[in-house]
Amino acid sequence: MKKLLIFALVVGGIFYFIQQNVTPASILQMAKDRPSETWSPRTEYWLGVYHYTQNRYPDSEEAFTQLLTDYPSSYYAPEARIKLAMDYEAAMDRDKSLEQYKKYLEDYPDGPQAPLARKNADMLINR
Repeated sequence: MKKLLIFALVVGGIFYFIQQNVTPASILQMAKDRPSETWSPRTEYWLGVYHYTQNRYPDSEEAFTQLLTDYPSSYYAPEARIKLAMDYEAAMDRDKSLEQYKKYLEDYPDGPQAPLARKNADMLINR
């Protein structure tokens, strides 16, 4: 019983430390400071998605832009480009959103999100 209590306290202490000291911003900074072709693009992408779902558009923009700047040919780049366009659209920045949709279509004309990019770009143009 004593060992179980000590184990529970250690695990609780670890979770408390992580909760207090590890933030999305610190994770993004770590991805920037310690670049890795393997985990940095994935980390930056999912942080961008996380911020987008929380309606934190400036933070989402920062994560997607960092990914597209540092790893433009990564597996996550096409999705980051389309999500960045959606991010700008949600933040009501029509011009930047349209620019990103056009950039997606230029870079990935047959990409899986090309129909969505065309549709959303057309809607922005015709507003």
